[in-house]
Amino acid sequence: MQAIPTAPGRLPLAGHLPSLARSPLKFVSSLAKAAKGGLVRIHLGTTPMYVVTAYEPADDLLVTQAHTLGVGRMFKQLEPLIGDSLATLAGSAHLQRRRLLQPALRPAEIPGYGPIMQRRAHELCDALRPGEP
Repeated sequence: MQAIPTAPGRLPLAGHLPSLARSPLKFVSSLAKAAKGGLVRIHLGTTPMYVVTAYEPADDLLVTQAHTLGVGRMFKQLEPLIGDSLATLAGSAHLQRRRLLQPALRPAEIPGYGPIMQRRAHELCDALRPGEP
């Protein structure tokens, strides 16, 4: 396996957090340029994380190698906040939950979600009042 490059702009101790906080979209968009083979390493503080920037490694990691990968420290720390979700489950519990969700994510199902999301967005916008946070 080839070495995974580190995104440019890493600072001692802070890692890439300042860049991410200053301009999240710009930072995330820049990662594809720094990636090699669709993977790039970033550091949140002193913690290294890996970002997938292309379809091929995502497919390989999520399908071919899924059984060999763990949840990861960050998602384990999120578990009290988000509960038992696909991101926090591992092993057979992850597989069972994934199989429950897969039918809703088939390509034929996705277009039907557009009108639902549009309606919900309009409802949220209509609920906004001037001067209220």
